[in-house]
Amino acid sequence: MSSNYTKPELEEAYRVLMSTLRKCEKTQESPNLGASQRTLLA
Repeated sequence: MSSNYTKPELEEAYRVLMSTLRKCEKTQESPNLGASQRTLLA
């Protein structure tokens, strides 16, 4: 199976996804989240 994406494109996508994951994890620690935000994060 061949990919239609270049290695730099995949590396950038990985970097963006990891950044988003870290932000979500940090946000989960916030005591100011309402129930709907916690559900969306889950």
